[in-house]
Amino acid sequence: MEAVLTRSFIPLSAYEIQENSVCYIVKLKGGKTALLPKKIVLDSQMSWLIGLWVGDNFGSRTGTKINSNGMRSSGRFGIINNEPDLVKRSISVMRKQNLHALRLDVIVPPNTMVNRKKLINETQKKFNINRQYIRIYSGSPWRRNIGYAIYVNNTSILRVFHKVYCNLGEYIKKRHIDTKSFVGGIFDAEGDIDKANKQAGITNKDSYVVRLIEMCLTALKIKYKTRVDGGRIRFAIKGEDLAKFNKIVEFVSPSKRKALVDLLNGNCLRACDLEYLEKFSAALKNGASIKQISREFSIPEPTAKLVLRNLASGNLLKKKKIGKYYVYTSWQMRN
Repeated sequence: MEAVLTRSFIPLSAYEIQENSVCYIVKLKGGKTALLPKKIVLDSQMSWLIGLWVGDNFGSRTGTKINSNGMRSSGRFGIINNEPDLVKRSISVMRKQNLHALRLDVIVPPNTMVNRKKLINETQKKFNINRQYIRIYSGSPWRRNIGYAIYVNNTSILRVFHKVYCNLGEYIKKRHIDTKSFVGGIFDAEGDIDKANKQAGITNKDSYVVRLIEMCLTALKIKYKTRVDGGRIRFAIKGEDLAKFNKIVEFVSPSKRKALVDLLNGNCLRACDLEYLEKFSAALKNGASIKQISREFSIPEPTAKLVLRNLASGNLLKKKKIGKYYVYTSWQMRN
């Protein structure tokens, strides 16, 4: 378990430095005060948070400006995510590492009518953050759901984590960071469960991050395949290694973990399959084959096959072989 000492990251602009048992209290020019933990311990929880940050960072991993001394002069350390469970875990880890004055941005879809006071009250209760550190603003046009950004607006802390980021390859090799937790954090940020192809995947276009993922999966002896898709590298984990991945890798997202357990138990049901079930309901009343569904609804046979297979795996359709073909019948309609 590695610990990163932070004394060397105190800004040159500090005119007074006080300290307590865990933090440096740094007085900066302009009247600002920065709290800097004396050390950042790379335990399993912090390894997870760094993985999440590598995959889903808020602000920048590298700061925004470099001054004449080659130091990062502005930036913040944090993550942005839609899942409250990941945000809660991030807050817990940051607090244990003495990262103070956490800020929380609540990001809402543009043009969404919300009661700001009510939303701030709900957010304060949900995450136990002082309301003065909660801010609400409209997100990008593509945003559909409310999301959260939790961060520490402290340049010195960002510099600490930038150093960690630049040395992650060595940390993985020397086991100074918890590999299974680190790759679990990346999976929480960027992973997906592809039920159609029965695999778990991680996608990234940063060659450095791609190399880190390869190092982690190799160290954990989890086999994977990669392919290039539009400049991004897609990792695919299937079969026995998918079960091994589930047992070894520590990730937190409830939705992803449930989807992976469902997949390992043979349930390939997706949300879009339920929409197809409603569309096909009349045709499935007395049973229908893949070809019949394909012709009646003008969809490709592979699509019809995939949807019917998934619905049957979720026990929403009865599957019976008649002659050369399988016939699918809705349990609800049949009963």
